[in-house]
Amino acid sequence: MTRILTTAALACFVGTVGLSAQMKHVDLTDKKGGVVGMAMISPAKGGGVSIYLDVKNLPPGQHALQFHAVAKCEGPDFMSATGPFNPGNKKQGMQNPDGARADGMQTFTVDAKGIARTTIVNKNVTMG
Repeated sequence: MTRILTTAALACFVGTVGLSAQMKHVDLTDKKGGVVGMAMISPAKGGGVSIYLDVKNLPPGQHALQFHAVAKCEGPDFMSATGPFNPGNKKQGMQNPDGARADGMQTFTVDAKGIARTTIVNKNVTMG
């Protein structure tokens, strides 16, 4: 089962992506407002964005990130971020034969201690 890392900080960050082509740091928070890690997002070599994640205190297993269409992040469920960022009106799935949605990213694994450190590249979005 893949869990979506629903974080106010990352969902809100999408609204600032167009402001600068520089590296951005965001704290990642859980539903209770506790910091569970951080993300550093920067332009990726060859296009898109590179997201370095350093997270803790998450349930072990597979997790995923998702960009949302609206950078409004009101807890506790963050549903104010609305649906996924999908300007091409694509179907979900990184391996979709018609192409992946812009919000689609590879999953990452949280270890038995609740920790993950990884870099994820999304070629379907840019920082500016």
